[in-house]
Amino acid sequence: QGHQRVQRLLFIAENNSTMKQQALQLAIQQVKTKTHDTRLYLQICEKLDMAPDTAWVSTTDTKCRIQQEKLENELNSYKTNQIKESIRMGHNDLADFFYQRGLLEQALRIYIKSRDYCATSKHIIQTSLNVIRVAVEMKEF
Repeated sequence: QGHQRVQRLLFIAENNSTMKQQALQLAIQQVKTKTHDTRLYLQICEKLDMAPDTAWVSTTDTKCRIQQEKLENELNSYKTNQIKESIRMGHNDLADFFYQRGLLEQALRIYIKSRDYCATSKHIIQTSLNVIRVAVEMKEF
């Protein structure tokens, strides 16, 4: 997963001054290739005292805004049709999107909402694992 790797690299950068630059450079690469978290990217650039790739930031933000609107519209249409499985999948897609953006609070909230639409024990387990993954990353034990 991209987020865990970035967090490990940031930990290395904070605790090992000899590897700080290399760890932060690797963290930037991970953020740009594995996530859509522009806020984290800008924070790492600030730690490195380097100019951010503003083209990547604006392009990513624009694509994500469009993607979020699309996912929210799909979820609303699923709710209108009242098909339980589609609503659950719509919630999961939206929560996954927020997770990739680094918006963990929203991801956690939506994963918890999707629990109401689980029809099988497999769905309940998957939802529970998603909630645990996000809660651990938020350090809310």
